[in-house]
Amino acid sequence: MPRYVAFLRAINVGGHVVKMEALRRHFEALDFSEVETVIASGNVIFEAPSKNAKAIEKRIEDHLQRKLGYPVETFVRSSAEVTAVANYRPFKSADIAGAHALYIGFLDDAPASAAKKKVLALSDDDEGGFHFYDRELYWLRRKQFSESKITGNHLERILEMPTTLRNVTTVRKIAAKLALGLALLVSPLAVRADSPPPTPFLSAEGVVRELYRLVTVEKGQETDWEAARALFLPEAVIVLRVSKEATQVFDVQGWIDDFIAWNEKARVKERGFSEKIIVLKPRVFRDIANVFVLYEASLSDSSKPPSRGVDSIELVKKDGRWWIAAITNDLPNAEHPIPAELQE
Repeated sequence: MPRYVAFLRAINVGGHVVKMEALRRHFEALDFSEVETVIASGNVIFEAPSKNAKAIEKRIEDHLQRKLGYPVETFVRSSAEVTAVANYRPFKSADIAGAHALYIGFLDDAPASAAKKKVLALSDDDEGGFHFYDRELYWLRRKQFSESKITGNHLERILEMPTTLRNVTTVRKIAAKLALGLALLVSPLAVRADSPPPTPFLSAEGVVRELYRLVTVEKGQETDWEAARALFLPEAVIVLRVSKEATQVFDVQGWIDDFIAWNEKARVKERGFSEKIIVLKPRVFRDIANVFVLYEASLSDSSKPPSRGVDSIELVKKDGRWWIAAITNDLPNAEHPIPAELQE
């Protein structure tokens, strides 16, 4: 059955309070199944037999108007659409890193060209930048909402249509939940009956081993980046040593983009690539874990010996499974040799 996400506008404003449990019951009353609210009550994941998202939006809006007594504009996206929105990169990673936040505005339809031009004209070094793609508006904000001259209502007046804004972190959390749900659907029934998350999510070590398995590809294959993304918390941070003195800091999408750029430069699809675990040392305390890894990386057709690196991987257990929260990478050298505990 198709999975959807409903992004609700202003359901809890103006003195109105709708608890998540009550909102779930409203959606279940519409014969939707597997209903789940995410990060307060403005985001609802659900399954519906219909493939007409516009019709689903209308049903939800009519039902909430009738039950709550006030209008709640609703923006429904399919699971695939939410994943695409979360993955889309409208700005450079360096620009995102220097901004206060990246927000996504969900729209009913693609705006008229004149409205787009007016919104894009608001872009400047002080307020930030705007970008349209399909039915979404991406707003790279340099200021907090309280400091900005631009508001959601301001944007709606220019666009001449309603919108609801979400931090990109929220959208990526929702996309990660959808990816986990897909993994559960394709996992064996016996596994799902015994434990909600499938292997390798059941252990910190399993998640780490899956990460190295996914970035290793045979000649002619491509990395499954969506499966890799599903291993990380949406707000995870990756710090990579890129030279003797320098490091680079990425969010998950930035790390993926950087890896993809290197893959293309190194012609990984033509040649194959291996990132092999040599030694793995996990330490676990309740719902937190640290896994130190000594690995070897090499292009499959290279005559050069593999290069070695050390990763410190932090994980947390949340929602019944393990997630990567951070990775810090460093490269051993004569001055800083491989630690004794990671020696073969």
